[in-house]
Amino acid sequence: MPATIYNIKLSIFLSLGLIFFFLSSATFASGQTVIYIVRHAEKDLRNPSDNNPNLSQEGRERVEALNKLLRRESISAVFSTKYNRTMQTVAPVAQRNGTPVQTYIEANKEFADMVKTEFANKKILISGHSNTVPGLVKSFGLIPPMDALTDEDYDLLFIITFDKKGKATLKIEQYGKVHHQTALPGLK
Repeated sequence: MPATIYNIKLSIFLSLGLIFFFLSSATFASGQTVIYIVRHAEKDLRNPSDNNPNLSQEGRERVEALNKLLRRESISAVFSTKYNRTMQTVAPVAQRNGTPVQTYIEANKEFADMVKTEFANKKILISGHSNTVPGLVKSFGLIPPMDALTDEDYDLLFIITFDKKGKATLKIEQYGKVHHQTALPGLK
């Protein structure tokens, strides 16, 4: 009888070990770091003197679209500038993933290197502005198809993927209500 209990415990232990091995292997098997970059959603422009406006109704709808788009993604870190509109754009994704929204000051190489190092093999979401999103893409070593976003560029999701060898690729998708009308290379 004690041998049977021992065999059962051993089987359970080995089974749990195999499950843990396969789960951890699946996490790192891809060897990819994925960085999602968005411009903040549409802001409320009713008060022209407000330097830190909240999102408009259209912006809140875009936030829902972003959250829905990324619902199956396990986002490990969320970054935003200190402004209401950027924070509100990524807050639902952060909340759903149980991670705080961390602020960053500048989209530069040091920030990009920190993200790549601390969040290797993970998925990250970053919110920026019309004049900072292309710089964010550049800071990760890629060339964006434009120098700045226009007032119509609320619907673009920039997806940077680093493979296990560190090679980066850029893909651009539209999400939510279509806003952007200009053809962009790589737009899906």
